[in-house]
Amino acid sequence: MVYPLLFVLLSGIIAFNIYRIIDHRSPYEVKPYKTDNGWGYRISAKEKIFIEQPFIPGLPGKKSFPTRRTARKTGELVLHRLQHQKLPAFTKEDLTQVGLDSVGNLRHAP
Repeated sequence: MVYPLLFVLLSGIIAFNIYRIIDHRSPYEVKPYKTDNGWGYRISAKEKIFIEQPFIPGLPGKKSFPTRRTARKTGELVLHRLQHQKLPAFTKEDLTQVGLDSVGNLRHAP
């Protein structure tokens, strides 16, 4: 009687720990959205917006992202930095990483 009970208890503990390890999804999500002149992104958790960025950060003026993809990639980069306790500053090198040139246009492959 003791062994089956012990087996059930240990199985429950193991299942709970596996669930905890596997279910490590971030509560934050990046959602691109359409603006008047292009795209922006929001970083939110449980319907609460933490960052709303309608313009390409690091560039002068108010230029929207040219595509949904570039807005999403930028949001994901910013979120990654925040999750790793880094400043979410966006540099000229980051523009290249998300597929933009130094003035915020889509970068063309050589």
